[in-house]
Amino acid sequence: MIFSFCAILAVAWLLPETSLGRLLRRLLVEAPGRALGRLTPARAVFGLLVIVALAAFVQFAKTDGLMMVAQAIPEGVAWFAAFDVATYIDVIALVWLVAATVRLRVAWRALRSAGARIGQWVLEAVSALTGRYRHGAGRREVRSRRSATPPPQNDQDDWRGPGFAGLRMAA
Repeated sequence: MIFSFCAILAVAWLLPETSLGRLLRRLLVEAPGRALGRLTPARAVFGLLVIVALAAFVQFAKTDGLMMVAQAIPEGVAWFAAFDVATYIDVIALVWLVAATVRLRVAWRALRSAGARIGQWVLEAVSALTGRYRHGAGRREVRSRRSATPPPQNDQDDWRGPGFAGLRMAA
């Protein structure tokens, strides 16, 4: 196994121009470099704390602790990886929803525009058949307003003051 690993590294280092050399360089050099570039100080401290806690557990429980940690490592790695995968899936779903919303909005505007064009075509067809339809706004009739009731001419008939505004004297 060690010989295979050394042979793969030799191919990647000695033959970088070949397609296999480029592939191995991408997998063995560039991909781990990108992963280390995404490593934040908070994640590094958290990983260090996990390693210290596991070492303390193994020291405390001796052989049984070692067996317990060995059984839990694959599940723990999958658990930590699931957080990253879930985040990626959430971001992808959000991008799809935004794209679908934009597409639906564009489709709705296109349907409204097509409906308006069809409506205009129908009005033109009806006007051509009847000859009654005019383009643009027609003239509006000017409405006259009712005038307010005129004030009384005779001051003696309407003697009430503000206190008796609702009463009227019968003559």
